Amino acid sequence: MSSNKGEEDSPAGDPALEQDLEHLKLESADPAVSADKDVGDSTVTAEKAEQVQPEVEKLGYQELLAIFSHLSVDDLLAAESVCKQWKDVAKDEELWKSLYISTPWKHYFSSITMEQSDNTCWKDIYIARTKHERQMNEKERQNAEKSLYRNPFARFTAVSEIDQLLNSDKKITVEDLLDMDEYVTELRKQKPILINYLRTPAVARSLIKLALEEPENCAEDDVNRRKRLPHIAFQTLAHEALSETFIQNDELLDSLFEFLNRKSKSESSPPSDATRSGYFAKITESLFEKYPTELVAYFKRSDSIVSRFVENVHDNYLMEMLFKLVDCGITHQWLHEANLVPKLVELLRESNSEETQENATQVLVNVFTLCQPWTQSVLVLDLFNNQQVANSLLQYIRCQPLSSFKIKQGLSVLISILNLITDELVDVPYLITAVLESMSFFGQVLRNPELVGDLGPIVTSTGRLDPPFGSVRLCVLELFVALLYTGYPVVVTTMADEDMFSILLDVFFKYAWNNIVHHQVVQIFSGLLCGNDDDVMTSVLKKCRLIDRIVETYAQSDEPFVGYLGHLREISNELIKVTKYSAPVAALLEGNDGWMEFVGGKLQDLNDRERRSMAGVNSISDNDSYEDGFEDEYEEEYENNSDEYEEYEVVAEGDYEMGEGEEYEEYIIEENGEEWEGEAGDGMEFEEADLGETDDSNTNEA
Repeated sequence: MSSNKGEEDSPAGDPALEQDLEHLKLESADPAVSADKDVGDSTVTAEKAEQVQPEVEKLGYQELLAIFSHLSVDDLLAAESVCKQWKDVAKDEELWKSLYISTPWKHYFSSITMEQSDNTCWKDIYIARTKHERQMNEKERQNAEKSLYRNPFARFTAVSEIDQLLNSDKKITVEDLLDMDEYVTELRKQKPILINYLRTPAVARSLIKLALEEPENCAEDDVNRRKRLPHIAFQTLAHEALSETFIQNDELLDSLFEFLNRKSKSESSPPSDATRSGYFAKITESLFEKYPTELVAYFKRSDSIVSRFVENVHDNYLMEMLFKLVDCGITHQWLHEANLVPKLVELLRESNSEETQENATQVLVNVFTLCQPWTQSVLVLDLFNNQQVANSLLQYIRCQPLSSFKIKQGLSVLISILNLITDELVDVPYLITAVLESMSFFGQVLRNPELVGDLGPIVTSTGRLDPPFGSVRLCVLELFVALLYTGYPVVVTTMADEDMFSILLDVFFKYAWNNIVHHQVVQIFSGLLCGNDDDVMTSVLKKCRLIDRIVETYAQSDEPFVGYLGHLREISNELIKVTKYSAPVAALLEGNDGWMEFVGGKLQDLNDRERRSMAGVNSISDNDSYEDGFEDEYEEEYENNSDEYEEYEVVAEGDYEMGEGEEYEEYIIEENGEEWEGEAGDGMEFEEADLGETDDSNTNEA
């Protein structure tokens, strides 16, 4: 056995290893040899690096990305400083997103949303949340120290039952956890151990099942399982701490939106179904408010979401959720691609119940109303030239046998679409062309109300109506108003060719006390006289005999006791305005002696009476005999007391304006020997004078 320690430690029986060790000893003994060896090694290393570098540069983006996916955060940050290619790969969004999702975060984080925008990337979110975690950990440590300082025995106090339950190895169910008295309190405190447990996918699915599904094998009187626990589960799912968990997991979203499929397949709805629909709508709404972009992206990946909403058109809670989606510009492209409007229009057919048709109509009208701020979105613009939608609606309206219910539902949808048309739409859309092709049908409905059902006579305070005007014909008038206010000349031309204006005047005079009809007809004629072609206006006025019918109405010996006189005066004033920019219309009116006499006489009196009414002078009644008697009494009183009254003149608008250089004259009021000097003008205020005791005559004069 050798006494040499080096020999004892050296491995025996390996000549190659002994030779290497001897070589190292020689190098350490001779500095020159060692230096030469270092130079040689560095030369070899440089040569090897030159050989390896081209191999690394041959790696593509995806190969480097696969390699970098196994690196830690520190290694990724270090790799960014190697070269530009590595920097680009190390900053890849999907790489940091995967790293963010796989990190077991401890604390809830809501200060930065995960929406992809120009100023936010997954790397920044990861770094921000890492800083947030460190800050929260430090706060917990400081709070623990303060708590221990305030109560040295705090470490020995009993922890909550939920903490004991979650820290134990005992198998628990979600129902057991939600049934604990302190659960809601602990949830509001956002205890990390509880939040992390609830974020587990299996637990989240159990919460969804408990909140949105009918309990199995549950007695009818079991209030705890039927009402209390589902409500607590709903509160948990709607909590902001779980929103991020759902957005990051498509399988959880699938479990949530499976509720729509169950609703569509169920033939009968239990009484609690409306409550669960409310739960679902509220949970989805909370997700959409926090992560709209991510949720819309999920909707695009799920083709059946819109179809499920449409199938549940009878559910008010689900429709409110659909309206939330429509009332957001980022969803319109998806809703257009998913054919929301065509699918709703398909519900308007006789095979469906009237309740379904009415619900679909109401949803369509509400959707179009919500689209008014986005008239240039693809969802709206497609409506105007969508032949399927236009033809389906008109076919539904005209389907035999005619039905007042179907006509009203279809016209309501058409009117709501026409109200979305703006001046930016230059060309005549297909929808208007299709409606104008059915103009003769609408004329027949106005002429012959019995086509859509016999309403039967109605006895009113003004007489017997046989037939009454009805809501169907009122919808037709609203359609004409909507068409005219789109501003397309072809609308006026088509209505003139079908003699619609004559029909409208007949209706106007027939129903003498229907102010709703009168208002709609006035709106239609205002649309006619608003900037249309001179020849068209002249032709319509001649054909429908509007001027002659106005003159004939007022030419009677006694003023007729009817309800449309104010509307006729409004139309007459509209005609006078047209003469200022339309020479043919002015020539037509001036060539009618009856019209000129009416304008200079009766119409002027009516306008003066209206101005006096607006000024608040002598406007108790429109009855001439009553007003004449009132004016005679006023004049008699004025003559008897001319020295006590100043004369006031009722002037028209604009007469109050002062001429250039005019000034108000100063005046002096003398009362009981005191003088008050002032100047009349805007904003002048009179102070109440202390007149003291006066006799009755002085008081009257004052």
